[in-house]
This record gives sequence, C-alpha cells and structure tokens, in this order.
Amino acid sequence: MVLRSAHMLSSPVFCVLVVSLLSASEDSQEMKVKAEQNVTLQCHARTDAPITLLEWSRPALETGDYVFLYRNERSYERYQHPSYRGRVVLRDPDMKNGDASVILRNVNINDTGTYKCEITVSNTGHSQTPDSEIQLLKLKVTVDSGHIGGNKDGNLGLFVGVPVSVVLVLILGIVGSFIFIQRPCKKNHSYTSAEKAGESGT
Repeated sequence: MVLRSAHMLSSPVFCVLVVSLLSASEDSQEMKVKAEQNVTLQCHARTDAPITLLEWSRPALETGDYVFLYRNERSYERYQHPSYRGRVVLRDPDMKNGDASVILRNVNINDTGTYKCEITVSNTGHSQTPDSEIQLLKLKVTVDSGHIGGNKDGNLGLFVGVPVSVVLVLILGIVGSFIFIQRPCKKNHSYTSAEKAGESGT
C-alpha cells in the first residue's frame, strides 16, 4: 500500500495536477473599475511561441458564449455573448511576447465576475500536442454614488440623470404652492365667521 501511494505521488499525472493548481492560484488576480470606463483584462502566455487559440470566457454565462474568441489568426464576433459584441478588442493585435490581454470597453455592473483566459500556443518541441494554459481574473465594477436609482442589477430607476437639487426644488415648490393657496382660504373662513357673529349680535 505504501509503495502504491509513493508511486502515485511520483507519477507524471499527479505532478501535472499539482503544477496546474499552483498555476491557477498564482494567475488569479482581482481588479476594480468604475462603471462606464475601459478596462484591460490582462493575460500573458509563458512562452513567446505563436498563439493559435485564445478563449476569453465567463463561467457564469449560461449560454456558453465567449467574451472573446481568437482562432486561426482572426477573431470571431459571432461566437461572442451578445453583451460583449463590439466591446472587446485585443490590446496588441499581433499578440507580441505572448500578450493575450483584451480591452473591455464601457464596462457596467453586469460585467462583474470571474473571467477565464485560455491560451493555446503552437508546440515548438517534439510533441504534436499544442501547449495550453489557463489564467483567471476577477473583475468588480462599481457604480458612482452620484447615480440615482441604481440597483445591484445595474438598472437605473426613474430619476436617472436628474440632479437631487432639481428634485428638491420641485418638491418644495409644490409644497409652497399648496400652503400659499390654503392660507387665504383659512383667513377668509375666519373673517366670514366673525362677520356672522357680529351680525347675529346686532
């Protein structure tokens, strides 16, 4: 039993699993950005070999569509999730030095989540199997406190774009008008009652 356990620990499969887990933990990074800004999702290959396949994805996307897909020296927008189409481009179109980073434009709160970058490079060794690696990145998009009516889903309420001062002036104006209209009515009512009392006394 001890010999079998020792054999498993020294097996190539076990070593690959350990290296993969360590790589994933080292490559995981977290970024914070404000809404409506552009953000660079960074990802780099560990080798300068040409990148043949680049897949940016989000595990949370139920459709399984990509955030960005590059294959055979071109990108494929039709395989992108609809919310990312036209918003994602390569930082370096030539991907020199293994740069697989992409720029996500005009981010919103719905872009918050974990992103997975999977790189496949052409193998320069004797093996016919391409080398691939996975890197993870966590993105958190924050909404400016000046946005009125915002909620956790990134939808805006009724008073979008209306300053607080304008709303307060409108409310005060309505209340003031109501008080101004009601006050003469009360005076007239009191005066009429006094007149009636005088007349009844005479």
